[in-house]
Amino acid sequence: MKKVIYGILFFLISLCILINISSMSNMSFFGYRTFKIASGSMKPLYDIDDVIFVKSKESYYVNDVVTYINDSGEYVTHRIINKEGSIFTLKGDANNTIDKKIEEKNIVGKVVYKLRVLKLIYIILTSVYFWLVVPIIFLLIIFIPKRKEKSSK
Repeated sequence: MKKVIYGILFFLISLCILINISSMSNMSFFGYRTFKIASGSMKPLYDIDDVIFVKSKESYYVNDVVTYINDSGEYVTHRIINKEGSIFTLKGDANNTIDKKIEEKNIVGKVVYKLRVLKLIYIILTSVYFWLVVPIIFLLIIFIPKRKEKSSK
């Protein structure tokens, strides 16, 4: 039982670490990068803390939802509303204003998938309360002796 619990926790923690590494660097897994939605600018399509998969494409079109790097170096996920050659105009679905125009080279990729399950796992694993409770659970598992079954004679 301990091995199963350790295995599950190890897998979930590794998954969150990979998501963080992928979203903070140029690292991709099989051509996909993961990002966590940080604002409500794309509601109702994407909520805060949703985990999305982004894949680089050869070309992008109007209505594609893409992740790009803005002038501040932040990753932003918005919808393409206009394309003029290699210049794109983007806007968050819930925003009233459009973003500054960007060049195609600033686009990281198109959003291809949202993992709802990872959102809950990510929220739990990045919670301070989780990291306060997990060590206690591990200590209990390690130090509570196993019950020996009474043999009937």
